[in-house]
Amino acid sequence: MGLLRAGVAALPLFAIALVLVVGFWMAGRWLSRRERLLRRLSPNRFIADLVAQLVQGAFLVAGLAVALVLLDATALLGTILGAAGIIGLAVGILADLLRTILGKEQLAAGGCVQWRARAD
Repeated sequence: MGLLRAGVAALPLFAIALVLVVGFWMAGRWLSRRERLLRRLSPNRFIADLVAQLVQGAFLVAGLAVALVLLDATALLGTILGAAGIIGLAVGILADLLRTILGKEQLAAGGCVQWRARAD
């Protein structure tokens, strides 16, 4: 019975945390859709889209961090950030390995194939 009362008492805090996360997400989404600002940062469309995704992701992570601090779940925040770092490291190593493997394949094919310019 005491656990139920504590859960009900914490509902307003959970609601505030949820509003914060949604607010940060909406702010990041709004900022990432500002085409004029993104064009000033980079005239390249690919880079502008990448920056927009990074901004939106950063706002979402910041909102989650603020909500977890509000809920006094900083240990969970440390665990999530640690896991994200390990996953990022693994993805980086995998990408490097794939680049190395694909690079060797391209070099091997390039030694066998001779490219000639068209004589038109």
